[in-house]
Amino acid sequence: MNPLESWLSKLESRIQSLVEGTAARLLPAGDVLQPEPPVDELPESTAPLSIDAVIDTPVQLIPGAAFLVVDGVRLFPLEQAVVSIGRAPENDLVINDPRVSRQHAQLRAVAGQFVIFDLDSTGGTSLNGQPVSQRPLTPGDVILLAGVPLVYGQENPSGAGMTQELSL
Repeated sequence: MNPLESWLSKLESRIQSLVEGTAARLLPAGDVLQPEPPVDELPESTAPLSIDAVIDTPVQLIPGAAFLVVDGVRLFPLEQAVVSIGRAPENDLVINDPRVSRQHAQLRAVAGQFVIFDLDSTGGTSLNGQPVSQRPLTPGDVILLAGVPLVYGQENPSGAGMTQELSL
């Protein structure tokens, strides 16, 4: 028996004991639940579940209250795990500047923080004056997309300022 089958077997017996215990508390004394006969095959309306698909799906934590300041005046909230940036209208953040490539860069939430990825743009991407192909962002970072500035910001990135004094 492989580890997954062993774990599923233990889970099944734990669920069964929880159901029996709940039934014993809820049913009047003397009433007994009759188990349903086992089903040999799945009904047609039930789709098979691929455990591998569930296990391999990464959970992306999106940093809270993150944003970009565009053109020094426009605030763009970062509320998705992947934000596409470029000149083409299908991007999440459209920058109408001829220096910016149609598909210039992406911001991706990775392990709870945003990372900037250059998408092989013509004009390049730099972070705080240094050319980058990918780099994690911290509040205050200045991103240049072919010379067009974006400032990355995040309110209370470490949870600082969210505590208060407690009087005893």
